[in-house]
Amino acid sequence: MSRQPSLGHGTSEIRDVTRLLEQHQIPCCIVGVSSLMFYGMPRVRDKWEICVPSKRIDEAIEILQRRVEYVHAKQKQDPQPLSLAHTYTWFQGNVVDYKFCLVPSTHARISVEQTQVRRSRNGVPYAPLKELVQSYLDIYDMDSLCDIVDGANLSYAWGEACLDLSGTTDVEWAQERNAELMGGNRKFEPALVGSVFPTARIEKKFLWEKTIEEKEQRLAQVMLPAELFETRFMLKGKSGQAPTATLHSPTSYNGCELYPRPIQKLLSVVTMVPVLVFPIRAYLSTKAPLLRHRPIVGVYHPRSSGR
Repeated sequence: MSRQPSLGHGTSEIRDVTRLLEQHQIPCCIVGVSSLMFYGMPRVRDKWEICVPSKRIDEAIEILQRRVEYVHAKQKQDPQPLSLAHTYTWFQGNVVDYKFCLVPSTHARISVEQTQVRRSRNGVPYAPLKELVQSYLDIYDMDSLCDIVDGANLSYAWGEACLDLSGTTDVEWAQERNAELMGGNRKFEPALVGSVFPTARIEKKFLWEKTIEEKEQRLAQVMLPAELFETRFMLKGKSGQAPTATLHSPTSYNGCELYPRPIQKLLSVVTMVPVLVFPIRAYLSTKAPLLRHRPIVGVYHPRSSGR
């Protein structure tokens, strides 16, 4: 059966999923790529990850299975870097085209039962910034850590005030997840090599210092002018540390989808070519006030940071 495309990349539908879980007293929040996007990292998203308490995963799956709006995704999921996502139960919309899975809180390292989630303008619950950054630091996920530091423009002082920088990365947690990757037969498949969690024991304070100190180096690597850009993803003069009206990608501004979805994906790939990134972003930054009220193409979606 052909499914209808989602104008908001599944945002409204995911909000309904989280509301359903919350109605059954199951706390939840968005993690993974979608949470990085919420805090300023421009990426292409075609799937959602919803963190729920580990002990209530089976209950949450049963609730979703009883609803006609969701069906099991039959397509096998490919292994992802530093992730067990291919082992999770995946659902997709029965009518609208979007996918999501349920992530155990022990895997996401988010105490979803005890934390206060950060809701977007249309009510989607996201993992709080502090807990999200702490999780990346604890498991030595440097790619995600650098992305969220640059997306939210975090400072060393912010980390000292908000994070637990004492001790080392959680090697025992990584070993447990790697054992799950191998499964009951304790055999490791070569296809899973990218999913393995690092087991090096590193001082968290050192990792945080290194991530902050290398902001300018990461900016230079994508050949963006330091006099105009604060980080790889933020123009100078824009506030950080929380979702705001910043220009995060050339495909949207403040929730306005500027192009049809196929073109958005193409432009997101183009942003990896530094020579083209700056002209597009610089042009759109001059048009931002106008675009807030008059999107070129598409529908206005009231979401934080255009997510």
